[in-house]
Amino acid sequence: APVKFTAYLEEYYIKDSVLPRWSATYWKDQHVFMLGDTNMNLEFYHHFLKSNLWKGQLNRRMDKGICTLVEVAITHYIA
Repeated sequence: APVKFTAYLEEYYIKDSVLPRWSATYWKDQHVFMLGDTNMNLEFYHHFLKSNLWKGQLNRRMDKGICTLVEVAITHYIA
């Protein structure tokens, strides 16, 4: 690998203070919500919308996506 790329990885991703935040090997016995990883929460929510509410169909129209969020997804949060 190029020297600059290796230096970049060592600076921002391989440090002892940074590695535990993104490496799954440090996540043993912890639920994703315990760590507050916003990106993983958004990825899960996107997967939930696509698989459960849109039944795996591609959603290209913003109005239908918003309709799903307002009318259908909200029922999953009201107990």
